Amino acid sequence: MNRNIKFITATVALTAMTVFTLPSSSAAGVITLTVQTDSYIQPAFKIVADEFEKQNPGVKVELQVLDAQTQTTTNLQIMTSDAAPDVASAPMNLPPYAAMMKAKQFIPIDDVWKEANLKERYGAGVSSTLVAPDGKNYQVLLGAVYYGFAWINKDAFAKAKIKIPADHQIGSMANLKAMGTKLRAAGYEPMSIGGSSGYHLTWMLDSFLASGVPEKKLSNLRTNFVSDVPVTTSYTDASVGKSLTQLKLMYDAKLFQTGVLGQDQNVGMALFAAGKAAMMMGHNATPGGLKDRLRVNLNLDFLFLPPTTPGLKVLPNLSGSNTYQIPVKAKNPELAKKFLVLLMSDEMQLEYVKSGAGLSAVKLPKAAVEKAYSTLDPAVLKLIRYANEFGSSPGWAEGVPAGLNGVTDPMIQKLFLGKKNVKQIGTELDAIRNKLRSS
Repeated sequence: MNRNIKFITATVALTAMTVFTLPSSSAAGVITLTVQTDSYIQPAFKIVADEFEKQNPGVKVELQVLDAQTQTTTNLQIMTSDAAPDVASAPMNLPPYAAMMKAKQFIPIDDVWKEANLKERYGAGVSSTLVAPDGKNYQVLLGAVYYGFAWINKDAFAKAKIKIPADHQIGSMANLKAMGTKLRAAGYEPMSIGGSSGYHLTWMLDSFLASGVPEKKLSNLRTNFVSDVPVTTSYTDASVGKSLTQLKLMYDAKLFQTGVLGQDQNVGMALFAAGKAAMMMGHNATPGGLKDRLRVNLNLDFLFLPPTTPGLKVLPNLSGSNTYQIPVKAKNPELAKKFLVLLMSDEMQLEYVKSGAGLSAVKLPKAAVEKAYSTLDPAVLKLIRYANEFGSSPGWAEGVPAGLNGVTDPMIQKLFLGKKNVKQIGTELDAIRNKLRSS
């Protein structure tokens, strides 16, 4: 996912908003609060750190910047050591997070959620993915990236004499196939993706799962790789098979570009940027960074893939891997909670947006949204408004480890080529899930 998202600058006045008690040792001298962050988010965290120090005299915030390799590997040792950070950066789809949760090495932060009103501000869909199997909250989600939709070239649609649905809903596979036929007749590849990227097909599957698998079942699939969670849904479930079939129908209808399985994401983007493809799946170039990635000024809009369940309103999928927790070994857990509340405030979420690091994970006041995102491409702003009004769908691939979401693309490719069927894929995913549960 591209997170190079640029926004306008705005000045925000801040006020203290938390009720957590400072540790009694604060009077004895300076307290160091160690906060982990990623390099691309560091500018935003510096603003939060400065404000936190201003609100809490005697506290010094030390930012511990992690690279991608550390987050994936050695951060597990860091978070469980005597030098553990007070605020940890453990993306929930990486191995260190799973290991920390299994060993009960994060403290619950339900009081942070209550103080920051996160359940309401995230919305039901996002909140449900962040709740642990024991019903408690151990993390906050800082920012969001939307996917599971197609950017479209409005000029191509006009040339093909296709009316763009005002509600952004393609509505049915029949409608999508009809669009594809007209677009090919007008000289366009209907939709470009990175067929050999290793993840594009899985991100598309996420959209079909969200609109085809009942929420209770999908929630179990997102979490049942954990041994403590009872397995109530199998990957051989008919709803999962139907979601996979949706992708097969698209491939069989030649809705993807010619030679798709041998082309990576750069080829997919190049086709769209050159005006040779009329649609491109949004995970090639995500909201905000779209024009930077394409390096061309297209007349854009967006459409959602057809729902797997007929008549269902499709929502954008939400990618939210930048999650933050408090390790059991944190030296200043109460201050860490206070920092997280400030981090998730409307004021600091706007600073996060302004820094160019990402989109806000919480629902911001309408006026603030319009001000913060006003310089974005009109199509991107329309997508954000849509998500703010109707919500988003948490993705299956965002919640499960790489052992599961990293194998689905090759399976889907074999499904396209007739070398596997949906039943076989479901059985293989069940076996991988069971292995994860026992490991």
